[in-house]
Amino acid sequence: MQKFNFNSAANANCSAMKAETIQKNAVSPKNLRSRGNFLMFGKMKNILLILLTVAGLFTTTNSVSAQTRTKIADGVYLVSYGNNFGIEDDNAQRSWNLGVTAEKKSTGEVVYTIACKCYSRVVLQASLETGIIAILTSSGVGALGTGIVSAIAAKAYGDVCDYYAKKNGWQQ
Repeated sequence: MQKFNFNSAANANCSAMKAETIQKNAVSPKNLRSRGNFLMFGKMKNILLILLTVAGLFTTTNSVSAQTRTKIADGVYLVSYGNNFGIEDDNAQRSWNLGVTAEKKSTGEVVYTIACKCYSRVVLQASLETGIIAILTSSGVGALGTGIVSAIAAKAYGDVCDYYAKKNGWQQ
């Protein structure tokens, strides 16, 4: 009786590839690129980039208000955007940043925090303009002159009050 070896018959009749052949012909990044499939990834990456850009435009336009530049005096401008201000002195090539934040207390009072450089002050709305003048004077803007500082404070006061009234629906 003849012994039948199943493994040798399977190897002889089967068209399975050897391990070396599989490894040689397997899918590799190089093979994918050579077949033009890298174009598909490039297109998908571009579409994703466009979607992220559009999403970024929608999210940032809602959080930042338009920037306005107001001439206060010759060479002195107040640049305002929401509750932040930049004071630009083109004559002396200097600038200052002023930020005002507001918080409504449980009593219903609105408290404003004014900050410029390392100086800050917490005031009520009634003394907001005076507080802005004091902060500007102590941070070096006072060198521009009392009239200019008062004009900056008046404009900043109006812009801040309008900004928070619109943002939070507060009555002025």
